[in-house]
Amino acid sequence: MANYELAYKKLRDEERGYSNHPSDSGKETYAGITRRYNPNWKGWHLIDIAKEDADNFPQNLARILPLQELVKEFYFSEYWKKILGDDICDQHYANLVLSYSVNLGFITGVMLIQKTLKVKIDGIFGPNTLKALNASYSFIDDFKFNVIRRYIEVLREDAKNFDFIDGWINRLEHA
Repeated sequence: MANYELAYKKLRDEERGYSNHPSDSGKETYAGITRRYNPNWKGWHLIDIAKEDADNFPQNLARILPLQELVKEFYFSEYWKKILGDDICDQHYANLVLSYSVNLGFITGVMLIQKTLKVKIDGIFGPNTLKALNASYSFIDDFKFNVIRRYIEVLREDAKNFDFIDGWINRLEHA
């Protein structure tokens, strides 16, 4: 069975640091958690306090251990549990499912996973999706193909997303 600590370590390598990129629809982001879509996350309070030390911001964020714990707890409760991560048989599959449910947005990511697995597309990672994932032998390549297609759609919808294409390609290369 998959291990959250391993999946989280890989995710943190992908979703690192602080950003407030003007082209990012999520706007202010820390470790992949966007303020726009997660305004009540408790970590924002610690980040706002850290901003007061302008000379060291945002580098000082990595040294705030309670903030790092909040990030880890957030991904466990808001993603890992919802993707039934502990029940995924293959660690690589679990890493991929966690990574792209974060990167694409939870519901979109799950729907793309379901499309890849050819199960009912409802945006809920339930027992049928889990069973199909655990039985799959070609999930990774098929899923990467669908991710590329999704990225093309996103780029067609809004050209300012081209700012992120290098990061997306890098993520796919290391998936």
